[in-house]
Amino acid sequence: MAQRSQATTVELPRLTRVAQILPKTLNDEMRTVDVVWTTGAAVLRGYFSQYWEKLSLDPKAVRMKRLNNGAPLLNAHYAGDACCVIGVVEPGTAMLEGKRGIATVRFAKAEDSPEADQIYRLVKDGIVQNVSVGYQTYEMTKVSDGGADKIPIYEATDWEPYELSPVPTGADDGAGFRAAGAERMKCTFITRQQETPIMKPKPTDPAANEDDGTDNTGGHGSEPAAAATRSALNARLENAKALEAARIAAAEDARILERTRQLGIRQIAEQASLGGSWADDLIEADCTVEQAREAAFKAMVRNDPGIESHVRITPGDDARDKFVRGATAWLIERSGHANTIIEARKVARLAHNFNDMSTDPGEFRGMRMVDLARYAIELRGRVPKGLHGEALIRAALQTRGDQGFNTTSDFSILLETAVNKIFIGQYALAPVTWPMWAGRKSVQDFRTSTFYRPGTFGVLDSVGEAGEIKHKNIPDGEKRTITPGTKANIIGITRRALANDDLGAFQNLASGLGLAAALTVESDAFAMVTANSGLGLSYDANPLFHTSRSNIGPTGAMSPATLDGGRAVMAKQKDPSANQFLALRPAVWLGPVELGGTAKQFNSSTTDPTDNKAQGVANKVLNLFQTIVDSPYLSAQSSTRHYLLADPMLYPVFAVGFIDGQEAPRIETEQSFGFDGIQMKVILDYGTAALDFRGAVTLAGQ
Repeated sequence: MAQRSQATTVELPRLTRVAQILPKTLNDEMRTVDVVWTTGAAVLRGYFSQYWEKLSLDPKAVRMKRLNNGAPLLNAHYAGDACCVIGVVEPGTAMLEGKRGIATVRFAKAEDSPEADQIYRLVKDGIVQNVSVGYQTYEMTKVSDGGADKIPIYEATDWEPYELSPVPTGADDGAGFRAAGAERMKCTFITRQQETPIMKPKPTDPAANEDDGTDNTGGHGSEPAAAATRSALNARLENAKALEAARIAAAEDARILERTRQLGIRQIAEQASLGGSWADDLIEADCTVEQAREAAFKAMVRNDPGIESHVRITPGDDARDKFVRGATAWLIERSGHANTIIEARKVARLAHNFNDMSTDPGEFRGMRMVDLARYAIELRGRVPKGLHGEALIRAALQTRGDQGFNTTSDFSILLETAVNKIFIGQYALAPVTWPMWAGRKSVQDFRTSTFYRPGTFGVLDSVGEAGEIKHKNIPDGEKRTITPGTKANIIGITRRALANDDLGAFQNLASGLGLAAALTVESDAFAMVTANSGLGLSYDANPLFHTSRSNIGPTGAMSPATLDGGRAVMAKQKDPSANQFLALRPAVWLGPVELGGTAKQFNSSTTDPTDNKAQGVANKVLNLFQTIVDSPYLSAQSSTRHYLLADPMLYPVFAVGFIDGQEAPRIETEQSFGFDGIQMKVILDYGTAALDFRGAVTLAGQ
């Protein structure tokens, strides 16, 4: 028998179904968890008369693009504003696996969304165990007339999931459950029926046609009349079902609106520190969220009449942190130092100073200095009435937190943070060389710190048959000290410069001081080498390089022969006990800029680049050095004297010591009655010293 199809198009709202969260897959570091967002089970619906809805899990029937393009993770399907988004479906993780649909969702960080973090912790603790998928159907195909209940079964053969939501209920939502939105989409219902052939009526008993007193042509007892009665009854039944479905939908919408109202009032109470009982009273009085916000404002003014304020719904300290991070990034970008920060992050020894540094200004992009000042004041719950220009800047510098004048204003913190990042960024990128040839040490405080170079036992004594085994004396060592000092300056940013949006403090002042701080350390490091006419700083009674220390190499112009001679001098050095050769090897060549090119040539040429080059004599110092440093600091002392140094990581001769190993300078902010603006102290604590003489050789050159 042939089939015929009947297609009916109706408008359906977006639907939801409850499935399961898989808590064992939770990754606390990434804040992700796997979910089963559908199993395709049948759910009773009632939008197009009553029917059972099944979801086809045939990949051809499911539109997966939206879910796999980073669909939102909502709070119980509520999508009133962007704050309702508590996470995201990880792109590319949604898939159909057998008789279920699975995906990985990621919750927002606690600092970005406290509500998301609260739900995440409920999921983590196994309290919230269900997830619901929001979806839209485009085509429903009838697959059965139903069982004893005579309710037909339709299968969604074209449908699209578009969001996921953690939900409290643990069962299918059933007929009429819809998401918060009222948007409806057209869906085509297809009913396929078998056509039955028209049968000729069978002959009947003539007696059956005898007149029995009834009207066989359409009277009360006729078949058409019975059919009309059944049709009327069915129409009333369908109408009753539609009314019931509408009632259920309206009740669900009302429940969602009421939940949203109560949640909004409680959030206002919490952020205004008014307590739970205050929220309960307003909820019981059927106040709207707007009325609650106005009541909170009046309550705050009554509690502190001196505050010209308005209720600003923000997550407290998290919002201030966001302001400092974003506005700092904007000031750095405006001042032209964004690339400075990016490059400074690559400097390993100082990269940790930028771990909390954001390069995305976000919502603060485009703000002027006075705009940032106004925002900082409002962030503290105050309204800067009638303030403009310099007066607004002054108010921002003086507006502090709840603990009064013992704290620093948000605006001051912003300026200090921006200057500090630019300052350290330029410090990190300054063209200094001392880390390449000097050691880096950590000292505890400003007191003198001692570093020991131990001696050795030499070799074991020989013992004859029945001979006495003698005690070995503990060898003496040597100790050297580093005493840190402080280098500092004060810079000022005037209130007028801030009001005029003058970024000179960020473009030039901060970066210039960062370079100056780096060159200060560089200059002091080279001073250890250039002292005493290039023989180094005093080391005991004599200079560091002295014949008594056997660390002066051959005389004559620099050549492979003199360099190799210096290598041999270093290799013969013994430990402080003079018991054992240290067998040190040069790793660094250090000299004036006039000899830098020649040193590189000697270090890389396979043949002797001097007079023996034509004869093809092998270069005896090929690849002798790992690092070659030439500096104008040494040129000022001598254009010929140069130095061979052991690897500073293994056997440092010169060292720079920083308190607690913190190499980066620090900035402290203060306001002064004698200065109209803000002052910043730039402080750098360090000391320099020579720790040993054995890992260095000097050659006077010619």
